[in-house]
Amino acid sequence: MDWVNKCNEPDKLRLGMMNAWRLNKMAEHKLMFIRLNKLINKDPDNQIEQEFYYMLEVYEQLLTNKYKRKTIAIRTRKMLKTKSVMQCMEYWAKLNAKTNGFKLLNECGFADLTIESIIQRHSNAFSIHLVDKTYFRLLTSINHTSCTLK
Repeated sequence: MDWVNKCNEPDKLRLGMMNAWRLNKMAEHKLMFIRLNKLINKDPDNQIEQEFYYMLEVYEQLLTNKYKRKTIAIRTRKMLKTKSVMQCMEYWAKLNAKTNGFKLLNECGFADLTIESIIQRHSNAFSIHLVDKTYFRLLTSINHTSCTLK
């Protein structure tokens, strides 16, 4: 995986990510995403944003697998045009109902990528009320692992 750290071509990294996903090599997939993020993101050292965009990448791949065609999280991307990542995360975390993203990520075994999990890992950046709410949501969720990655 040494080539990943040397690669400066986003298209090659995206192709590698697709192949890693297809082969269910999630650790390699994440390494390629981190490198891609450093190439194209304005603030690649922001850990919360990096985790958020990785979650979004995985969520869109799960949607693509579910619908058997390239699927983008349109409402999420639309909201990101008018709000910051932190504002979006706070908005979704405050909702009383579980979001579709939370449900799909959790069902497919990616509970650690949900916004709720990101907030737990970076609890010092969020209000105690939001941290408690997301903790309770994670605690009361069941990981079904009923979907396939391919």
